[in-house]
Amino acid sequence: MSHVWFSNMKTEQAKTTLTDAGVPKVKDRECLVINPTRQEVKIKLQWLAFDVTKDAIRRAFYENGNVKEVTDDRWRVEDFEGVESTTCVIRMQLRAGVSVDQLTHQVRIGSSTALVVVPGRPPLCLRCRSKVHM
Repeated sequence: MSHVWFSNMKTEQAKTTLTDAGVPKVKDRECLVINPTRQEVKIKLQWLAFDVTKDAIRRAFYENGNVKEVTDDRWRVEDFEGVESTTCVIRMQLRAGVSVDQLTHQVRIGSSTALVVVPGRPPLCLRCRSKVHM
């Protein structure tokens, strides 16, 4: 039994009506409506140097869209709460025509090269530059 349904709408207006409807109920159960052409994404930057500012990160991703939020990732391990890590999370709205697959896998910001991790996108092998075997 599948709990995921895919549906194609004939018009853009029908899609907008369905996504703006909120949380519809099917068989007395609440359903989530998700637009697969998502434009807002959360990106993780790993291996980022500590001296890189949030403005530098915003400038690095300006071509891809509007960066809404940049937050530092902190440890949540007992006795190490609040310790800085070399990872930050970016929430951004992609420009029209830009997809998640078009985002770079590595970006040079300041004095470091950071790894760009996007949920749902296969990682890139840093040795052979292939996505096949990862």
